[in-house]
Amino acid sequence: MAEETERTEAQEEQQAEQEARESAIGSMLLGLGIGALVGAVVGLLLAPQPGADTRKSLSEAAGRVKGRTEQMLSEIKAKLEEVSKYSRELAETVRSRVAAAVEAGKEAAVEKKQELEAMVEQEPQSES
Repeated sequence: MAEETERTEAQEEQQAEQEARESAIGSMLLGLGIGALVGAVVGLLLAPQPGADTRKSLSEAAGRVKGRTEQMLSEIKAKLEEVSKYSRELAETVRSRVAAAVEAGKEAAVEKKQELEAMVEQEPQSES
């Protein structure tokens, strides 16, 4: 039982580390997307070209950034759903293992109680 508890705790720690890494990746991707948008806007605003061309370039850049952002958000959402599913499965596994361990403990306690009762019943007979 102690081994199962240690294994379960190790799995929970691994899960927490995995979620932290994925959260950091998502934050990094979001920051990268925002940085790309800001860089594109600044580059276009500082580029020497007519206003109509600048507006067109800004519109195209915004469209590309929007598309990439939607793609990244979709990927992040899929990862979060995957992590959520894994977390639910892990929680259910832990829950069932704990329930099995509790049941085994109860059964062991009943068996020990019966053994002790049998020993107590035999003890007075051996004194007679």
